[in-house]
Amino acid sequence: DRHNEEMKTRVGVDRAPTTMSTYVYTRRTLAEFIKTEFKVSDLAFGQLNEQFIRDYQDFILLEKGYAVDTLRGYLAILKKICRIAYKEGHSEKTILPLQAAQAEGDNTESLSRENLEKLRDLEIPEKRRSHVITRDLFLFACYTGTAYADAVSITRENLFRDDEGSLWLKYRRKKTDYLGRVKLLPEALALIGKYCDDTRTTLFPPQDYHTLGANMKSLRLMAGLSQDLVYHMGSIFASLVTLEE
Repeated sequence: DRHNEEMKTRVGVDRAPTTMSTYVYTRRTLAEFIKTEFKVSDLAFGQLNEQFIRDYQDFILLEKGYAVDTLRGYLAILKKICRIAYKEGHSEKTILPLQAAQAEGDNTESLSRENLEKLRDLEIPEKRRSHVITRDLFLFACYTGTAYADAVSITRENLFRDDEGSLWLKYRRKKTDYLGRVKLLPEALALIGKYCDDTRTTLFPPQDYHTLGANMKSLRLMAGLSQDLVYHMGSIFASLVTLEE
């Protein structure tokens, strides 16, 4: 808060308004994450560890549905504030896990078609229904580019047909409130049909983002994938491959 107040006085001098807004959003998402995860309004710098950083990343990418580039900016700001706290004696460490977290974000790969097919064809025991839901939500992202926060909240009201009878998905993106329109491919339609349930308002069963994040790691091992598996890779795959084709 002190840093942001000082920066306000520099806007228009040597700082752009957009730079200020990034700091504001970083502070806002951190506060929301801490309240959600720890049920308190604040934490001491000494409580920031590697698990805190990992969980914050999941919160930004999965719960909030923000892009990897947005996460990188937030982590860079958090790292800067932690460095200031260390220099001023408020913290006994410089929060080294941030360096590893940023490196992980910078090295995010796009999903290969081979790994997509391995995951798609993976036979998951029925007793692991939670993993089945996670896999199908991820596949839906690969076919539509829909972020996790949007996939678990869309309803039948978000479906409409065009003049040719093709079914489309129309929804407000949780991240930006922009209107998204995506023509539903047969694979996406099959997934919607698989989870059709008149007792539920959403197209897909709800799944906590912590559970989804843990399941993604398990699915990678179960499918023998050659790369790390994180949910936003589905949106990247859709943008680079599925929707273009």
